[in-house]
Formats: sequence, structure tokens, C-alpha cells
Amino acid sequence: MKREIVAVIISMATLLAASVGTAHAQNSPAGAGIDAALRGAVERKDVPGVVALLIDRDRVLYQGAFGVSDVSTGRALTADALFRIASMTKAITSAAAMQLIEQGRFGLDDPVEKYLPEFA
Repeated sequence: MKREIVAVIISMATLLAASVGTAHAQNSPAGAGIDAALRGAVERKDVPGVVALLIDRDRVLYQGAFGVSDVSTGRALTADALFRIASMTKAITSAAAMQLIEQGRFGLDDPVEKYLPEFA
């Protein structure tokens, strides 16, 4: 259940940040909304802590950290905290690949060797 809640929060944060366009999300109502959603999840004890970073190419649109990194010590989370994301790299890579396909940079039916000749 907690994973679903975190996924919803991250989705909300992404949608809110996307709605700000070129404005800096932390200085906008969208940034305040992201802060409120993330802080709320921590206050409701859905998660002990959360760090979020949204970027657009080389620009930070939003960055925030709420809660604790270690429940037993109460150490606060910082924006540069590291997390073990386990098998999430597959989902992230798949999403990135689909974005490249949408941009026409490669196709689903292209052979791997076209981009990675060492796999020929």
C-alpha cells in the first residue's frame, strides 16, 4: 500500500511540475502543492521520508526533502540523500526508451545491433 501511495505522490509531483512550464516550481503554486503533498505523506506516516527532484534538461524545476532518513535515529533527510531503488532501473529505462521512440530517435523494431554494435 505504501508503494502505491508513494507512486501517486511522485505522479502528482510530476504533473504539478509539468504544469509550471518555464516557471521555477519552488517559487510557484505548483511547487507549494508538491511540498504540501510530500509533507502530507510524511505527516500521515505513509512514508518516513521522501526526496523529490524534477528537472527539465539542465534546469532544476523542483527539489525538496521531507521526513527522516533513519527512523531509529531521527536523522533528517537531505536533498542529496541516496536510496536503493532495487529493480526500478528497468522501469525508468523503459520510460526513457519510450520517450526516445516518441521523438523518433529509434524504433521498437530496430535491431539492438544498430545502436550497440558489440551485440551483433
